[in-house]
Amino acid sequence: MALDIRNDWDIIHVMNLIGALKAAARRSGMSMNQMSKRTGLAYQIVHGFLTKERDITVTSASKLADLFELELRPKAKKGGR
Repeated sequence: MALDIRNDWDIIHVMNLIGALKAAARRSGMSMNQMSKRTGLAYQIVHGFLTKERDITVTSASKLADLFELELRPKAKKGGR
């Protein structure tokens, strides 16, 4: 499943998601091999994503998010609107 990015605002949110996944991977202390085995993703997918060689699908991102116990939720609105 490919992401449907329609404007610059969407790109900012995708970059935040990517950054959050990569930061969680670093904090986890797990090797890329461990991440691969625990998520069922091919090592090449995990390695490529974490070394900026490739993008990942939403399904792969979801598996990594589950591994790191991350969840996607709306941001709090600024200014009380």
